[in-house]
Amino acid sequence: MKLLRTALVAALLPLSALAQETPAPAGDFAPVAAADVVWSDLMYVKRPVVVFADSPNDPNFIRQMDLIARDPGQLAERDVILITDTDPAARTEVRQKLRPRGFSLVLLDKDLKPVIRKPLPWEVREITHAIDKFPLRRQEIQQGAGRGAGLTPHPDPLPNGERESRPTRPVARRRNGARFPLPRGEGQGEGASPDASGRHRLTRTP
Repeated sequence: MKLLRTALVAALLPLSALAQETPAPAGDFAPVAAADVVWSDLMYVKRPVVVFADSPNDPNFIRQMDLIARDPGQLAERDVILITDTDPAARTEVRQKLRPRGFSLVLLDKDLKPVIRKPLPWEVREITHAIDKFPLRRQEIQQGAGRGAGLTPHPDPLPNGERESRPTRPVARRRNGARFPLPRGEGQGEGASPDASGRHRLTRTP
């Protein structure tokens, strides 16, 4: 029994080592050849980042793809589709629409309008920083920040039993009378004199 257990452990050790050495899958984010892209299908669905070159051996193209491969997750979070085109003779739909010259990095928003063209490679940090300033991307950020937001509470809650003071409404003054009853014996202004009953009546001066 002891020998069988030892043999089983010895058989599993190479498998466990192989599992540790196998890298984790990079995910679904991968470059797509321009020839395989249906441009109209990307409208308001994906945010194209297109890398053009006249040859796959172009040093700028190789460096750009290496920079993107270092952190593709940041691009995937922004609904980016990475499109590559290194064959000018193929005259793909993407190339005819964007008309690059030599190496070119083109960033587009989801309305498929080119926003930025760069003649040199960019790091992912620079690409994402530029994308976050796109109009549609800013709308996405604002909508995402507003989800689940409730009413803002009162900045300084009042003590129990107290209420917020409300502005008093102005009291209209009567046209031919005082706002409050006058003391007995006082007139209501010029031209007023008491009669026998103690009431005041207005007298006109000649």
